[in-house]
Amino acid sequence: MKQNTPTFRHRIEYAGVLPGIRLIRLLTPAGGRRLATVLGHMGFATMHRRRDIACNNIRLAKLTHQEEEIRSMARASMIHFLRVAIASLQNAGNAAGKLHIEQNIDPAAKEALANPKQGVILCSGHLGNWEVGLQEVAKQFPLLGIARKMNNPLVDNLLSFRNHENIEITPKHDQDAGRLVRALAEGRNVGILFDQHASRNRGVMVPFFGVPAATYTSPAMLHLTTKAPICFSTCVETAPGKYHLHIDPPFTYARTGNRQKDTAEILKMLHAKLENAIREHPTQYLWAHRRWRQV
Repeated sequence: MKQNTPTFRHRIEYAGVLPGIRLIRLLTPAGGRRLATVLGHMGFATMHRRRDIACNNIRLAKLTHQEEEIRSMARASMIHFLRVAIASLQNAGNAAGKLHIEQNIDPAAKEALANPKQGVILCSGHLGNWEVGLQEVAKQFPLLGIARKMNNPLVDNLLSFRNHENIEITPKHDQDAGRLVRALAEGRNVGILFDQHASRNRGVMVPFFGVPAATYTSPAMLHLTTKAPICFSTCVETAPGKYHLHIDPPFTYARTGNRQKDTAEILKMLHAKLENAIREHPTQYLWAHRRWRQV
């Protein structure tokens, strides 16, 4: 994909962002958490639209009916999102005190992820610290990640914490439809965050906390097309600076011959797994994302 040529505005933005990222990488994990807490409280007080989206999503999920608890959960979620961003920069940079990541990777999943002849479709949601989780997986297994490039090419290059010798990033809306299929056939694993709102005519409706949500079909279609196994994974924070990376055993879906039905069932299974994980760590989910735009 063609890289945008930096403009004068891009260079000004870059000059403003660079010192902040360098400062973050000098902080200890505890310092990064304190910074995220301060910024999160400020954001919750001033970013009214995102605050309202988060609160409305928590109401739709029916995790609690108490308004005070809804606001508290939304505030904690916003703080956690900033911790995700800061910890991701620290984990890849030269932070003073590395993050500690405990791993619980199913043996069958570990074997599948290391298979040079067939990759795994590694599915996760916006829970915990998905960036740190992908970074840790990429340290052990070849991985192709999907991400939206930033509008500013200089800042996009600066945020190179996603780049690793074992990881390749492909644009979210890559026009090369066969790239992911080829990657799996070459033994590379494909990481997908499947809980994003699908634009019109690009997804199917799948129940999420009992509410229909427009969902991209990518993980299900890749599985049905390539027969590559699917692994569900999470990377949640267990203590300041500590994370737990969990990867489920690989599973394959028994096809019925009805591709539309099979696609929906696979996506339902993934969302059920994510729901269960969110219920265990509700404040670590990105509630400010417009998951139910049609509601």
